[in-house]
Amino acid sequence: MKSCGKLWEARLMSVKLKQLTFVLIMVTMTGFFQIAAASDLIVVADQSAQETSVNWFGFLESKEVPFTVVLPEDFGNHKKESYIVVMGTVGDTGTVRTLAKDALSAAELKSIEETETGEAFFKSDVWKPRQKVILFLGSDQEMADEARKSSKDHWWGMFVDWFEIEGSESLHLY
Repeated sequence: MKSCGKLWEARLMSVKLKQLTFVLIMVTMTGFFQIAAASDLIVVADQSAQETSVNWFGFLESKEVPFTVVLPEDFGNHKKESYIVVMGTVGDTGTVRTLAKDALSAAELKSIEETETGEAFFKSDVWKPRQKVILFLGSDQEMADEARKSSKDHWWGMFVDWFEIEGSESLHLY
């Protein structure tokens, strides 16, 4: 009789150990996903793009989108981030153009230059696997801003997913 009690006790301990292991694994995984979800949005913008995007930055702050703005020449330290937005013009020279050449096909880049318009591009795996990159580019800054504004439903849906943002009221012209 005593051996049955000890056998039962051993089984109970085994079940408790498995449950504890499962809980520890789940807690560890939850912590990992929270860290992954907490990545900042890196916004690469030259001075002109920053000046014309002040309202957009305010909108992101109001929606608690975690973001960091960096100049194109400082982007090298952020190339491996998960979520990146590049904003600016694709003139003959400049770092924004260099970044655009990394992310876009030659035909995509040429389409902006030849039509003198703005366009939003949504790319993956540009500088690292599973990376998401949005480019708001134009022949001039006004066109780049228009590309952001005209694609707001698309990028906002992405931000909601990436940063687990609740609510999706009107976006106005951000």
